[in-house]
Amino acid sequence: MDDEPAVRAVLGAGLAAQGFQVTEAEGAAAALDWLEAGGRPDAMVTDLAMPGGVDGLGLLQAARRRLPGLPAVLITGHAGDAAQGALQAAAAAGPFAVLRKPAAAEAVAAQVVTVLRGSPPAEAGREAGTGR
Repeated sequence: MDDEPAVRAVLGAGLAAQGFQVTEAEGAAAALDWLEAGGRPDAMVTDLAMPGGVDGLGLLQAARRRLPGLPAVLITGHAGDAAQGALQAAAAAGPFAVLRKPAAAEAVAAQVVTVLRGSPPAEAGREAGTGR
């Protein structure tokens, strides 16, 4: 959810305190490995900027190839980080929200609830998978 492990842990704990089951991944590769192993989040929360060649939009696109329409919240510190067309494509492919940093855990949780309302109900509880 953030490139700083401490920030990611605080936001993950904040989501857990709001009643979400949280699975953290330290980057896009780890998140995609988790999905390949059968992980099925109800929503994804990810930072836009990530090291390793795959940004948050790329992660979301790859995750949605496995789980079409996966709701997502993208967190970014810079307004110019993503091309408007890429953001529009993400929004067209499923429930989607963008938050600007700094984003409190409560604000992230509220956006997760919002994007979940735009998707079919989950079968087994709420889970917010968090990526860097």
